[in-house]
Amino acid sequence: MITATLAHIPRKPHSEFEWEDLLVRLELMPRALRITLEAIEGDLAGLSDVLNEVAERERVVGRLLEVPAAAAELEVPSLRPPASTGEVLERFVRLRARNFAMVQRRGLEVWEWEATLEDGSRVTVHQLLAHLVHEDVAALAAIRRLTAAGTGAC
Repeated sequence: MITATLAHIPRKPHSEFEWEDLLVRLELMPRALRITLEAIEGDLAGLSDVLNEVAERERVVGRLLEVPAAAAELEVPSLRPPASTGEVLERFVRLRARNFAMVQRRGLEVWEWEATLEDGSRVTVHQLLAHLVHEDVAALAAIRRLTAAGTGAC
C-alpha cells in the first residue's frame, strides 16, 4: 500500500509549527478541490477515477485513525456508490472534516498515536497525514493534467 512512501516521513513532526502547517494543508484540500472543480467547464465524468481515489484514500485514513482515537462510535459516512461527481466531492469533504476533527481537537497527544496498515507495518499519525497531503497535491495535479488535455472537462 503506502508503506514505502511512509518510510521517508519522520515518525513525528520536528516542532509544533510543522504540525500546525500539516493541519492547515489538510484543511485546504477540500477548498482547493472545490475551487478547481468549479473552474472546470463541461463534463466532469472523466475525473471520476481521480475523485474516487481521493475519497477512498480519505476513508481508509479515517478507518486507520479510529483505532488510536478510540473513536469507533463516530459515524462513518455512507459507502454507497455516489451518483455524481458532486456527491463524490461532498463525500470527500465530509470524510476530511471528520478525520481532521479526530486529530485537531486532541492536541499534541496525537503525535503518539500509531495505526497498523494492512501489511502489518506500524505508522504514526504524522506519517499518515503527511502522506495524505502529498497525495492531495498529486490528485490536484492529475485533475489539472486531465482538464488541460481535454479529458472530462473541455
